Amino acid sequence: MTTLQVLECITNHSNVTSYEMIYDSNNNINIPRYAVVEVLNDSEKMYHYFHFNERTGAFSMRTFTSDESLYVNHLMRNRTDLLQDMLNSGTLYKNVRTLLRKANTAVDAQTALWAEKNNDVQLTIKNNDQIKYRKLLAGLQSAAQEEIFPVMLYV
Repeated sequence: MTTLQVLECITNHSNVTSYEMIYDSNNNINIPRYAVVEVLNDSEKMYHYFHFNERTGAFSMRTFTSDESLYVNHLMRNRTDLLQDMLNSGTLYKNVRTLLRKANTAVDAQTALWAEKNNDVQLTIKNNDQIKYRKLLAGLQSAAQEEIFPVMLYV
């Protein structure tokens, strides 16, 4: 992405930027090295993460979706200090991915435990009812996320 495209996105949406700036001599402007921008897309909230790539001399963009988006939303609303620290150090994407991997591993383990002990799940396995099994598992996974995410992510 060009510097002007990134600057336009940053100025037109809610954002948090790093303190470190990059000077673009072509456009004679300073622009943050890292930025997180909140974007509403078809009634869905997403977050774009912009970072300046020294090797290519251009900005790269990654989009946080689903669980990543929920966590970045939490950071923007409740932990701006932590979000600012991660942006300043350039570790936001890595930290979000690492924390969510750990949280989702815990969710999967809890879901498996509950599934083993749930009579309805065991009955659907015996009856080979894949549709009902998937629905029950999705419900257990959702319940596990409600229990685990606040403890592991939203603190």
